[in-house]
Amino acid sequence: MANESVKKSTTNIKKGTTKKTTTTKKTTAKKTTAKKTDPKKETKKSAQVAKKEPVKKNTKAKTTTKSTTTPEKKVVLKQQVKKIEEKKETIEIKKEETKAASRPVRKKEFHEHFSVYLILLSTVLICLHVMSRFNLEIDDLTIGYSTILFSTIYFITNVITKKFDFKKAIIAIGTSVIAMLIFVYFSKYLNTKVVDSYIVYGQVFAYIISQLLNLIIYYYLLVNTELKARWIYMTYIFSLAAYYFISILFSTRIIITDTFWPTFFCSLILSGILAAMYAFFDSMIKRGQE
Repeated sequence: MANESVKKSTTNIKKGTTKKTTTTKKTTAKKTTAKKTDPKKETKKSAQVAKKEPVKKNTKAKTTTKSTTTPEKKVVLKQQVKKIEEKKETIEIKKEETKAASRPVRKKEFHEHFSVYLILLSTVLICLHVMSRFNLEIDDLTIGYSTILFSTIYFITNVITKKFDFKKAIIAIGTSVIAMLIFVYFSKYLNTKVVDSYIVYGQVFAYIISQLLNLIIYYYLLVNTELKARWIYMTYIFSLAAYYFISILFSTRIIITDTFWPTFFCSLILSGILAAMYAFFDSMIKRGQE
């Protein structure tokens, strides 16, 4: 009986151990199957591996392309820079050639145009001097016909300063004065009338002073302002007032008579009518030669 009980206990122990081993085997098999058959973990691992591998490949490719393409790009850029520099040099050479070819032609045109303005200014001054001998009577006042057209002189000098230069305008004024004096000198021998040299020199002095005032004010406006018509008109009026004041003083032998101020203002008003038109046209003219 004792042996049978021992045998039963041993068999029971063996069965327990076999059961434990079978259960442990089953659990281990389940774990291994679970590990093998987790799709999420496998996909994550595969995605991480897939991500890691191309990144490494791309970095290698980038480094290789940088190392291989940078010197080629530098060579291409150097070639492009050389081409651009060569084009600039050729363009500059062509410009210099055209300038050198056109310089003598432009100088000739410049001198021809300036000589035309010189002749025009001197002829207008001589014509006005001749017209001053013919008087216009308004009540007790005697005014020369030249007063109506005298603003033409300032218009021509302003055009010269605008087209050429301040120095050229001074040269034009000087040549016109010389031409007028030569005409007055030769007119003594041609006319039977006696020419009063005192009045002539007074008119020349008034002409020089008024022209210089007009030129200085006009050039200042030309450089520093937009040169509007109203300012040009004011310069005309100011220069005309200076001319008539000095010329009337010399004609009256530096004596302010009763008719001095009426003739002064009347001549200023008559010449100011035409000066308004000249001021408008003067503002429309462009600076420099076209």
